[in-house]
Amino acid sequence: MILFIGSIKSFSQDKPFVPDDFKVPDSLITKEFKLKPLSPKYGELDYKAFMSSLDHLKGIFGPESDWPNPKMTLEESISSIEEDHKLFTTRMGFSYSVLNNHEAEVLGCVYIFPAHGEFDSQVVIWVTKKSLNNGLDPILFSTVEQWLHEVWPLKKIAFPGRKIKWEAWIRMQK
Repeated sequence: MILFIGSIKSFSQDKPFVPDDFKVPDSLITKEFKLKPLSPKYGELDYKAFMSSLDHLKGIFGPESDWPNPKMTLEESISSIEEDHKLFTTRMGFSYSVLNNHEAEVLGCVYIFPAHGEFDSQVVIWVTKKSLNNGLDPILFSTVEQWLHEVWPLKKIAFPGRKIKWEAWIRMQK
C-alpha cells in the first residue's frame, strides 16, 4: 500500500513503480545542490531542515496534511525516513534529500511517487525557508523537472501544488 502524503488517498501497488531494467539514479549533482536517496544517514540533517521551516512548509503536501508536525521527535522523523528508504529500495517510490555540495546541510527534499488516473507519477518538492530566500526553489524545480523528463521512464508527471492546484489534484485522485 502506498500513501503519498499529498494525494490524500492510498492505493495498492503490487509491482515496482518503475520497470525492472531502469537503473534508479543514486544521485544528481549540480553546482547548487546534490540529490541523494533520503535515508537515516541524513536523518538529523533532515529533521533540522524541516523543523527550521515549519510555517513555510505547512501545506506542502496538500491542504489537509499535518506535516510538518511541530511535535514530531527526531526518532519519529527517522522512522518515517526508514519507511521512505524501504520504498526506495523496493522501487515503489523515491524520496531524495536535497543537500548542499558538502552534504553538511539538507536544503529540502524531492518525492517521486506513483499516481493514478491520467498521470503516472506525482512529484512534490520542498526547500527550507532559508533555501527559498537564497533562490534555490526555482532552480531545484526546473532541474528536477528536466531530470525526470530526460532520465526517468515517466510519461505524465504531475506536480501537485505547483503545476496543478491541490484542490484539482485531490479531485482528480478520487
